[in-house]
Amino acid sequence: MLVVSDLSDPFCPWPSEDLVPPVGERRDAWDLFFELLPTLFPEPALGQPVPTAPHAFGPAVHSAYQALKPMGGKVLAFSYGRSTAGIGLLMPRDDPKSLGTAEEPKLRRPGAKSYRDLGEACAEHHISVDYVVMSSDTVDLFTAAEVPRLTCGRVYNWPGFRPSWDGATLHALVMRMVTRETAWEGIGRVRCSEGLSTKRHFGNIGQLRHGTDVRLPVLDSDTAFAVEFDYDGQLDARAYVQSAVLYTTSYGQRRIRVSTTAVGVSTVASTLFRSADCEALLGFACRQACTDLIQQRVSVIRDRLTMTCVDILAAYRKHCTSNPASGQLILPETLKHMPIYTLSMLRGDAFTNEHVSADRRAAARIEINCMPASMSGIHWYPRLYGLHELVGRTECGKPDADGLCTMPPMLRLSMDTIEP
Repeated sequence: MLVVSDLSDPFCPWPSEDLVPPVGERRDAWDLFFELLPTLFPEPALGQPVPTAPHAFGPAVHSAYQALKPMGGKVLAFSYGRSTAGIGLLMPRDDPKSLGTAEEPKLRRPGAKSYRDLGEACAEHHISVDYVVMSSDTVDLFTAAEVPRLTCGRVYNWPGFRPSWDGATLHALVMRMVTRETAWEGIGRVRCSEGLSTKRHFGNIGQLRHGTDVRLPVLDSDTAFAVEFDYDGQLDARAYVQSAVLYTTSYGQRRIRVSTTAVGVSTVASTLFRSADCEALLGFACRQACTDLIQQRVSVIRDRLTMTCVDILAAYRKHCTSNPASGQLILPETLKHMPIYTLSMLRGDAFTNEHVSADRRAAARIEINCMPASMSGIHWYPRLYGLHELVGRTECGKPDADGLCTMPPMLRLSMDTIEP
């Protein structure tokens, strides 16, 4: 085991090609490492006090960056507390009294520039960083999470983690992180037909300095980002949007994946609402609100989300219905779930007007930024199943005609459906 005692200027004590050898060439070395890992950091015996020491989370992430700098890769950083030693020192900044005041957005901005610099350096060298935080104390994730935010990473905030209860879930999470389909060393660009132009990108991505390309150090199958288009001219009967990603597969093959979508153009409002995608609209609105979270008060963002929903439904009532009765609620079929989704967003950790810890709000912001559109509805309105419905249903738990697991009937997320 190599130990670097300099926490203010951590470095890689061994050549990277020897410290992080390819798995295919040195599988025996990796197997030996994982066998020895539990013995290197044993748990204290029952009844013995747990040793306390400064938490050097910042230097550990810097050291991982130094080790992977020549080759790129993925870092899974596990933390049990706030970084209190060496480079990347974090300070507790959570203040419940600031909610609703002019000081509120300032506490959600990064408190130290070192983590943003580290995130940009990791993205430049194709390194992505995920955090798994298991601390019940304040960590200042709005500062530390700059690294995952700029490197297509994630933050899993797990306060009150207990191995006996949460160990199986953590094991499943790590297995998903290391086995899902992943693209490495990616660079992406979104282009569109004449009359449209890309305006902004939303997500845990870093934009290149020289143009509209975005850095995608690691792009996995559970990650998505959003693009805002600007209408600046007359469109033809069809508009085209094309996304291109240059990446390396897990087998070392350099590839280009191009996806082109043709969408119809119409001046008829009813046609627009008939083709609307509720999950896509929801995902875009959430990402836009997360971007504004560090600049504006939560109350302003909540009002904007509410008015966005109201304006969309009011436009449908005005332009797509004839002589509606006063007070009658009229919803388009494609957007009929938008009000309940909006109310769920306002109750979530990211946008609630009640006090939640700054770390919970920061972790929710990072999660929303990378969430695929297909998961937006499930995230804001989770599925509820009654275990008592399994009695007598022999088909539940077995694959159906499509190979999917047969589930019991879903229940509404209401107190009325929860039996005592």
